[in-house]
Amino acid sequence: MKAKMFFAVLNALFMLMNTALGAVSPMDAWITRYNGFADEVNAPKLDENMLFAQEEELGLYEFEFSKDCYLALYMDESIRPQGILLETYAGDESAKGIFVSALASSMENVACESAAKAFDETFGTFQKDVDGEYAYYAFENWVLIFSRGYDDGRYEMFSAFTEELYEVMLGEEEMSEADGAEGMPDEEDEQPAVPESKQPEPEGKIHKL
Repeated sequence: MKAKMFFAVLNALFMLMNTALGAVSPMDAWITRYNGFADEVNAPKLDENMLFAQEEELGLYEFEFSKDCYLALYMDESIRPQGILLETYAGDESAKGIFVSALASSMENVACESAAKAFDETFGTFQKDVDGEYAYYAFENWVLIFSRGYDDGRYEMFSAFTEELYEVMLGEEEMSEADGAEGMPDEEDEQPAVPESKQPEPEGKIHKL
């Protein structure tokens, strides 16, 4: 699923930032806040038994609602939520409630109504992409990014990151693209001639990664 790419990028970012949460577990307080908001919007609740993966040194916690629906939470070294990511099957009616509850739980002094409005505003910005559709919306000091229509249209992804983390992500992406460009030969560089009889024949269509 597409969310796996986000997990890989964010894990690398937190290692670069030397995030270390120590022995303190912030889950009880965050889950309590989430469940309070979930009551308001009639969303599925969380408990620690749903925490199927955690890497405290990286600030990564993953909850599983079902085999097709999971929620990831990222925290910094000060145990402050920095990012959330919900991936679920297309058409999941509980997606909005889960995301709104998680977003409100991760921000200070934000009511469910405001988080729900931000969700709706983001949903209204969907644009076509080469791999489905995506939506982008700035809310308070967070950036909301939604994606749908990928993986044969089976899944949808709803994510939100603090502006600080989002800027780091963009910088990391630009660095990765620059590193890839350094290894590419210039078009003007002279290339060794290949005898016509030795030229390899293409084996099917080449897809851009």
